[in-house]
Amino acid sequence: MLEIELSDHDGKLALPSRNVTINLALGWKGEQLVGKGSYIVDEIQFSGAPDRLAIRARSADLKSSLFEQKERSFHQIHLGDLVQQIAKSHGLNCFVAAGLHNALIEHIDQTNESDINLLTRLAEQYDAMATVKNGVLLFMNLGAGQSVSGKPLPAYQITKKQGDNYNFSIAESENYKSVRAYWHDPDSGKRGEITVDTNTSIVKKQRMTKGRTLKNGTVKGRRLSKRKYNVVVQQEPITSDSTQIKTLRHTYATEKTAIIAAKSAFDKLKRGVATFNLTLAFGDPMLMPETIVELAGFKAEIDATTWLITKVTHNLSDSGFTSQIECEMKVEDEEVEVKKVKK
Repeated sequence: MLEIELSDHDGKLALPSRNVTINLALGWKGEQLVGKGSYIVDEIQFSGAPDRLAIRARSADLKSSLFEQKERSFHQIHLGDLVQQIAKSHGLNCFVAAGLHNALIEHIDQTNESDINLLTRLAEQYDAMATVKNGVLLFMNLGAGQSVSGKPLPAYQITKKQGDNYNFSIAESENYKSVRAYWHDPDSGKRGEITVDTNTSIVKKQRMTKGRTLKNGTVKGRRLSKRKYNVVVQQEPITSDSTQIKTLRHTYATEKTAIIAAKSAFDKLKRGVATFNLTLAFGDPMLMPETIVELAGFKAEIDATTWLITKVTHNLSDSGFTSQIECEMKVEDEEVEVKKVKK
């Protein structure tokens, strides 16, 4: 979102047309400007006195077709294929994080819902973000600290003297200690349950397909193949009482989707335990969400924490150029991969 407010004290400003494109670049005098994207004018407001012209614009990458409501269903489709299908229908390229691409969606309905809302709903379920940048529909893990190419973003160092104002808050006592999700077991007709906390790991394993092995190394005419699956490993018993367990309302179709939802919700809770907001007295146009921040000069607990930018607001006015960042704790990836042992 881009918001511009201009003084029209001399009456010389012309009212811009709606749907025109604004290209934005920010930076300091004598330095190279940093492109911040293109925006389409959505709203114009003229007010006074004194006379002022306000312009609000949305990202040009968010095509109007993404907001059109649709009614359809998807069944037995991988998340990456669904996102790619949506991207193609809007003339966009697509990038889905490797860890999300093969997540199987048993069934999902899109009822009087726009594609952008469906993507947002899926992103929330998988603790990811869905956005469009430079003609590419991105579906990436939240809190990974990675660029579009999947490479780690360089850490950004901030000292206390660089901050114009800052705010740190922690509310651990008010947070849940674990997350519970339910799933429907079609074999027994009963409801299954999975609970995730700090001692829970999701272990990736693989097995050969079952069947009668023939001399030619096939199973009933098909080649032997490996199937990957997840196993929940609990290092220590869950000690949370009922008031400290967040229960997800939705009952999931499979155990796998319930595990993913519970783990995603718990990671989101952990990131929100502590937050840190800061305004840089001298703005930096290079700052962007998902950048890892290393702090120095604050309290020891704050400096020792790895922070991740969730939102950046750049402000250019008569007072100067500032950048406000909102950060939350970075959650380390706890997923364990079982590697094949060579014999």
